[in-house]
Amino acid sequence: MKFSKKFRLSKKKFFDRAFKNPKKVSYNGIVIFAKENFLQYPRIGLIISKKNIKHSSERNRIKRLIRECFRLNLFFLKKMDFIVLVKRNLKNLENRRINKTLNKLWTQYYHSPQKL
Repeated sequence: MKFSKKFRLSKKKFFDRAFKNPKKVSYNGIVIFAKENFLQYPRIGLIISKKNIKHSSERNRIKRLIRECFRLNLFFLKKMDFIVLVKRNLKNLENRRINKTLNKLWTQYYHSPQKL
């Protein structure tokens, strides 16, 4: 499955809305802000500053990892807008460790299973 643009937060107003009274979880230098949306699917926005990660290739690697982890958890997540903020340098961490951290954070936003 391709990561479609409909799953991305692209406009400032969506970021601003997600930052107003969000649910927030953090672990290992990654913070996820979440705010319910009125769509039928979750969306994601990424914030990774040059100050924390100097080289664009490293920033892009981390963005790809975050998007892929989001895509794999997409059907379990609540209908929310998520903003992932990287607060410290993760370039020395292995991909596996970053994925483990992200999965730990995403599980806090899983929706409850439907009762049959």
